[in-house]
Amino acid sequence: SFEEGDAIGLHIITPTKLHLNNGKFTYSAGKFTSTQTRYWHADSDVEAVLVAYSPYWSRGSYSAGMGYAFALKTDQSTEAAYKESDLMFAVTKSKPTKKSVNLPFKHLLSKFVMMIDNPNGEKIAQISVSNLSDIVTYKWEEDKIISSNTKQTFTPAAVTIDGKAAYVMMVAPQNVTDATMVTIVSESEKLFQFNAAPTAFESGKAYVATLSLE
Repeated sequence: SFEEGDAIGLHIITPTKLHLNNGKFTYSAGKFTSTQTRYWHADSDVEAVLVAYSPYWSRGSYSAGMGYAFALKTDQSTEAAYKESDLMFAVTKSKPTKKSVNLPFKHLLSKFVMMIDNPNGEKIAQISVSNLSDIVTYKWEEDKIISSNTKQTFTPAAVTIDGKAAYVMMVAPQNVTDATMVTIVSESEKLFQFNAAPTAFESGKAYVATLSLE
């Protein structure tokens, strides 16, 4: 869901031209509005394609057939960095109207939740998840998302879920190998490693793993 101040980029594409290229709209009071006056195309009988994405990027220009390239934050340890890695898109069609147009946003990446089972009270100094893709390209015309072959190590965000310690991060859709490891280092310098990831991360799905520090 969107929060006050969240921003999206919007493209409006008619059969003959790109009418609006990456217009910025900000969420407030339950709807998106722009600080600039935005107009529909002139012909009220012509249906346009509206393509919206989040998070907003000032250089997120539309280019037909090229797809939208997006880089996940490798350090998602803050709430802001985690949210900035949650790529969402909405595609719909509309003729010019005075009514609000619904944008059916969907999450394109995967969510990886790591619940921590910590019977000995180990204090975690560091946690990382290795060997995961960091760049995706979304081709909205085909509803297809492609992850890069480049692999990086990620730092997830610490959260509390139902009163229990956990870590969460956004992940590019991809197949996972044994080289993908969750590594935890405690303050007492104990090392814990897990092949905890699923065999594949799929677009729009959430995955939960329990990591036991015994």
